[in-house]
Amino acid sequence: MAQRELLPFVSNNNTWGFIDAEGTWVIPPIYQGASHFSGEFALVKKGKYVGFVNKSGQEVIPCIYFDSLGFWEGSAAVAMIHPKSGSIKWGVIDTSGNWMVKPEYDFVGPMFQNRARYNTKGRWGYLDSKGKVLIAPRYDWAGDYIDGLARVQEVAETLKTYYIDPRAQQLGTHFFENGEDFCNGMAPVFEKGKWGVINKQGQLIIPHIYASVGEFTEGKIPVSLDGSKWFYVDSTGTRCIQSNFQQAHPFQDKCARVVAENKWGFINDEGQWLLPPTFDFIEDFCQGWALFRQGDKAGYINKAGLVIKSA
Repeated sequence: MAQRELLPFVSNNNTWGFIDAEGTWVIPPIYQGASHFSGEFALVKKGKYVGFVNKSGQEVIPCIYFDSLGFWEGSAAVAMIHPKSGSIKWGVIDTSGNWMVKPEYDFVGPMFQNRARYNTKGRWGYLDSKGKVLIAPRYDWAGDYIDGLARVQEVAETLKTYYIDPRAQQLGTHFFENGEDFCNGMAPVFEKGKWGVINKQGQLIIPHIYASVGEFTEGKIPVSLDGSKWFYVDSTGTRCIQSNFQQAHPFQDKCARVVAENKWGFINDEGQWLLPPTFDFIEDFCQGWALFRQGDKAGYINKAGLVIKSA
């Protein structure tokens, strides 16, 4: 890992900064919170407010925002406290901190595929990167556009979940009781107490037989028949990893985070242990490293088992 690829870490004083692969503090731990870098920017919290630092530790966007979802695709949704009313309003800034969408909304999500969901007066719609309304606020709830489709919900006598394209046209004619976002062309949907999976044509490709279903990544989906034993199936619903786990998360970069015997570890794409389950908690890999907690120890570990911690 190059030195400029920095990792957020918490000090013994419970303040956050960034370390390099040697465990050396490159950006001192002076913040109340910190995220991983997304491109050249990392979200940090100073006191009650958040802003962004670059890899030199400069606060390139000052900590003046009430909240933020971080940078995605060159923009960041941020919230401001109105100086007179005290209300919280959301907008979108660019990498220079300039407003792309003025803070006029009750919520604005990340900008995906040049559009962001927004909420005003309890209703949800979609904006483009210049703040133009693309879909008027008509939904009771709306999700991000992923794979060209967004999950929306309406509440009448019952909850109705369905998916729309960029023109707000519904995918198929069927309403589901609940659902999750699309990921790699597939989305979990819920009916009559069970989860199944549809494709981008709205066809049910894995039947409603599961108590829980995760995201489809790298050809595999974590599923559970009873909510306590997890395993993996492929895009046809065929079991492809035989082991049962207490928890199972989506695959990323040919490995997945799982729980066995109340401990966390990682398996490879064949279901074999990459890092045995010895951790009290471990996050997914980011920049080649995963943050872990093991007893009174905390640090980062890579797939080869090399550990780094702060000096």
